[in-house]
Amino acid sequence: MKEYHDDWATVQALHERWIRQEQVEDAHHSADVARAQAEADRLQHEAAEQTKKQVQVKSPGDEPTRSCRCCMAKGKSLVFDLWVVFG
Repeated sequence: MKEYHDDWATVQALHERWIRQEQVEDAHHSADVARAQAEADRLQHEAAEQTKKQVQVKSPGDEPTRSCRCCMAKGKSLVFDLWVVFG
């Protein structure tokens, strides 16, 4: 009878250890899923921001030019694009 009791105690201990290991694995899996979802949300947010920034409005006619005095003295002209962000 003692052998049976010792075997049963071993089986119970192994079962409890297995349950704890499953709980740890579940927690790790949940954390991995949460990290992946956060990364997907971040990438979607960045893509939305890039889409907002890509709406470009150009003035009719030539490109608007602006130059600093130093560049104008050297005969250079800088061209700036006008970006409009909606939102």
